[in-house]
Amino acid sequence: MTMTALLKVTPPMNTTTLAGGIAAALLLALANAASAAQDADEPSLYANITLGHGVAVSGGNARVSLGGGVSANASVGYDAGPAGSLAFGREFVSKKENEEPKHYRLEGELWAGSVKRTSITLDGTTVARRDAIDAQALFVNGLYRFYNNERYRGWLGVGLGWGRVSVPSAQDALQPCDCFGAKTASGLAYRLKLQVQRDLSENTRLFAELGYVRLPADSTGGLPSTRYGALGLTTIGVGLERRF
Repeated sequence: MTMTALLKVTPPMNTTTLAGGIAAALLLALANAASAAQDADEPSLYANITLGHGVAVSGGNARVSLGGGVSANASVGYDAGPAGSLAFGREFVSKKENEEPKHYRLEGELWAGSVKRTSITLDGTTVARRDAIDAQALFVNGLYRFYNNERYRGWLGVGLGWGRVSVPSAQDALQPCDCFGAKTASGLAYRLKLQVQRDLSENTRLFAELGYVRLPADSTGGLPSTRYGALGLTTIGVGLERRF
């Protein structure tokens, strides 16, 4: 599935420094959440694992610059691949007089997935491909419990983090244009997810998840250069959660 979406990549940053900053911010936020939840009825730590697969790919097209102000747009075909994540966080509760308690979560999530590149079209010429684009991201997510009964719970979440995308070379695809070189892009990424959980026991839950991840864009150097657009991946999955 192909769609046109070209995002300008954020300025280069030291990935190690940013990852450390995200981790420090998460620890501080979890400490604040724990303090706020001292009088809550169900504060708890939790960990979960999600295994899933992509159902739709958006963006990810390219723009080739040949120099001298000459450039051309390229369409890239994709098939969604597998995806999964590990998350650790804390649930806490906000209670006000004469109101139902409101449940929130703050978590760190390590996400990984892949997308299959099936074709590249440039200047009317289409070439089939059989390679994969791999991606990883570290997110800090906030979630709100919008539904709850004796056995089921619903959560809506949004996250911001740092993503890394590895695009393999396709320089052999459209000769004599020596374009579509390999590139590893790093930059800001964001995350949306909807979870519906069912209790298996007091501290174990099974859940289904619908998610979306937006990954960074970047450009190869030199001439000709290729600017790879940002990728969006919609996923579905199932997971298991354990509360502590």
